[in-house]
Amino acid sequence: MTTTIRARNEMRPRAPWHRHGSKVVKRQRLQKAFCVRLTYFIFFLMLVEGPLRKWFAPSLSSEIYFLRDPFVLYLYAYALRSGLLFKSTLAASWISFALASSIVGGVGYMVDGQSSLAWLFGMRNYWLYMPMAFVIANTFGRKDVERLLRWSLLISLPYALLVILQYRSPASAWINKAIGDEVSIGLALGIVRPYGLCTWTSQKVLFTAFLAACLLTLMFRKTIGWDRLIGILAIGAVGALAVLTGSRTIYFLLASTVLFTLTGVVATGRMSKIFSTTLMIAGACIAAAALFVTQFDDMFEAMSHRWEVAEQSEGSTIDRAVGNLFSFTEPFETAPVTGYGIGRGTPAVTRFTGEPSLLYGESDPQRNINELGLIMGGLM
Repeated sequence: MTTTIRARNEMRPRAPWHRHGSKVVKRQRLQKAFCVRLTYFIFFLMLVEGPLRKWFAPSLSSEIYFLRDPFVLYLYAYALRSGLLFKSTLAASWISFALASSIVGGVGYMVDGQSSLAWLFGMRNYWLYMPMAFVIANTFGRKDVERLLRWSLLISLPYALLVILQYRSPASAWINKAIGDEVSIGLALGIVRPYGLCTWTSQKVLFTAFLAACLLTLMFRKTIGWDRLIGILAIGAVGALAVLTGSRTIYFLLASTVLFTLTGVVATGRMSKIFSTTLMIAGACIAAAALFVTQFDDMFEAMSHRWEVAEQSEGSTIDRAVGNLFSFTEPFETAPVTGYGIGRGTPAVTRFTGEPSLLYGESDPQRNINELGLIMGGLM
């Protein structure tokens, strides 16, 4: 009898509101899936932009620099129309601050008679990619994040081989060519500082830190099959990338990432993961150290020499790290109330204005105060 009633209910036509609700849910699911795919595509463009600019189409380097922008703007327009962009109070607060700081950040350009295009470039460098955080938060599911994690670690394998090849090649080699006629900068003792797929060393350092965070995430998951194999291979790849950055910053980034991750594990009560994962992290550090002193011993010597020289001129690594954290206090005595102009010290804008690079500070907080002024820069 129950079976007969169920069959009759299934044969009844659905109510119009039910059909409409189903269509809305399906449309939202398709809209989210499209935003996810477009975000993946933008991530892919980020990886190919550097090789295009420095190796395959150097004459179009300036144009390729803006290659991702139309797709990012289209993503925002699509997400805004679909109600997937500004769904939280945080997002609304951010857009208010971005608009206010952009208006204030234009005063410095007007005072110095700079082109409005320089102001637009400055706004782009500050704010164009920030809203992607809101799109990702509103559209990515757990599987989407895991897929990005998995593909990023797969990319780290050939990426590490490229960086090793750059490291083993002379500075004049085609593979070490940077933007225009420039070549990758040397570290010390004739050792090349590889750029990887990037056009500048800081980009590579940050991308390496991102890959390390992906690897750390994988260590805290129950990995089976391919994921476990990818994780094992990625330990060597990320270790090699970290060693070959030729940067002191990478060690601060890696240490802070591990510290915050372990703190998060303790705060969420996943203590059972602490011991085993800490052992894996220690093993990864030992593997990276072994690579450093055996396979890349000349890089180890060059880094040691660079540390000595840098400590003489800039202080110890700890002093530099702490100094960067508090470097924003210095411009409070000299920066104009409305700043020199939003993004004015970034490379894209300085190339446009002809001003020296890093004129308003090497660290972001220091530059923020100089560019946005005492009020907006302080809020930043």
